[in-house]
Amino acid sequence: LCLIKVETDEGISGWADVETQPHVAHAAVNAPSSGVGMFEGLKELAVGEDPFEVERLWDKVYLGTAYYGRRGVAIQALSGLDVACWDIMGKALGQPIYALLGGQYRPRVAVYASMALVQEKTPEAWAVRAQEFVEQGFGAVKLGIGREWGYDAGQDDPVAIVRSVREAVGDTVEILVDAHNGYYPHTAVTLAQAFEAYRVFHFEEPVAAFDWEGLAWVRNHTTTPIAAGEQIYTLPEFRRFLATGAVDILQFDLTKSGGFWTGKKIAALAEAWDVPVILHNYHSPVATAAMVHFALTTPACRYTQEVRAMPHPLADIVHNAPCVEGGTIAPPDGPGLGLELNEERIAFYTCAG
Repeated sequence: LCLIKVETDEGISGWADVETQPHVAHAAVNAPSSGVGMFEGLKELAVGEDPFEVERLWDKVYLGTAYYGRRGVAIQALSGLDVACWDIMGKALGQPIYALLGGQYRPRVAVYASMALVQEKTPEAWAVRAQEFVEQGFGAVKLGIGREWGYDAGQDDPVAIVRSVREAVGDTVEILVDAHNGYYPHTAVTLAQAFEAYRVFHFEEPVAAFDWEGLAWVRNHTTTPIAAGEQIYTLPEFRRFLATGAVDILQFDLTKSGGFWTGKKIAALAEAWDVPVILHNYHSPVATAAMVHFALTTPACRYTQEVRAMPHPLADIVHNAPCVEGGTIAPPDGPGLGLELNEERIAFYTCAG
């Protein structure tokens, strides 16, 4: 878990959770000044700035990342800065972030139960697990298959898994499948075509993240909808990605692609290509709250969004984590993200790490 905290001279703090390696993010944020206007860490570029000038600040920090990469950890850390600034703005104005982003487009966010990283992957175990979450009120469940970046090395039987789950949950529950970039295109097509009989809602990241042409080839050879985008980091990349016609559903991550403001631009770009958005979100309650604020306000988020089905192991860092009720989530009450962080537990986990 990588938390970013931004403090202001008026005593207001903003928080964010980003999906990246914490020690690498710490280095990117806290790198000292070189004294010559380059190689500065994000902290060096941000201190003294106004959190309300979020777009100018975003561009300033982004330009400052030129010498240590504009993908991966640099954009992930910048995403945290952006989300934390919106948390600060909401607290300063006494408004929830969704109000600042344009108000509620929908009253609640429909979510699916993501079980992508569970270890026991037999068809029988998946069926039992999926049925449990349906009984909790979820109308959609996501399964994880294969081996991440496995290139056909997965030991499970994806078609048997999907068949077993469909028989267990019935015809009204949506089934999503995440392959974690696990297959070559020819194998992905075989699986996608087999999934058609079981009405899989989407087949996520079936091939290597860099193989956009292969992904487009898969999409053109199946009626199973294809989803991807989690491994894309910048707005120009999303423009080129959408132009390939590789996906039916764009699945990007606010904590990887620039935060709220860039996320709005990405969603608008997807709308221009007539592609709906499902946000990737297998994170802590902090990132889940950010996802809810964004999806509430964004027309392109028309389908069910992702939440971690099992409790996050560090969920107690938040006193009032967003709760799923009837397969939907409302934003926490209160300004900004609306969260009450448990800094005592955060300090405990930081020391323990």
